[in-house]
Amino acid sequence: MLDIMNPRITDYATLEELDMLTDPEKINMPWRLIYRVLFYSALRSSELLLALVNQIVKNQDGYFLRLLDQKNETKNELTPLRKDDYIALKEYIELNQRGQGEYIFVGQRKAPFSNQWLNIQLRKHCKIVGIDRYLTSHSFRRGRVVQLKNEGLPYAEIASITRHQNVAVLMKHYDKDVKRHAYEIVNKPPKK
Repeated sequence: MLDIMNPRITDYATLEELDMLTDPEKINMPWRLIYRVLFYSALRSSELLLALVNQIVKNQDGYFLRLLDQKNETKNELTPLRKDDYIALKEYIELNQRGQGEYIFVGQRKAPFSNQWLNIQLRKHCKIVGIDRYLTSHSFRRGRVVQLKNEGLPYAEIASITRHQNVAVLMKHYDKDVKRHAYEIVNKPPKK
């Protein structure tokens, strides 16, 4: 069993840290957009980094990223996006002249960003904005789970939002983050 207070384990990203990592004065696009979408949509980083332009959709129900199985394209789930993230994604796509079948986020060689590259950039950006914790691309998804639990959502609803098979799988991976956050709130030193 993992010790919830072990500083060497990957941390969840807080809303305050997300605000720091999306500061336009310090962090460039597309990283601000990637961090924001990963947090609020609770996507796995590979789902966003391998997304194609035509997977960003709007319909009568809202704004979505259509998730496809990268191997055989049989999966057809719609993951909700916030309206401002949808608009920012569309603007980014237009600004960078991406075609319908192209990846949204690509490097100089037109290949999609890798998760490794994302984590390298995230560590660099954490240093720039003064975050002294071990965050990875998955920290945004973990942070969203903590935020949703703090808002009072039951684990069953969170499992649905994060697309986990069931509550047991969700709790196996994220219950320690929720407990750690509660511990940090109770044991937070008073402000001076």
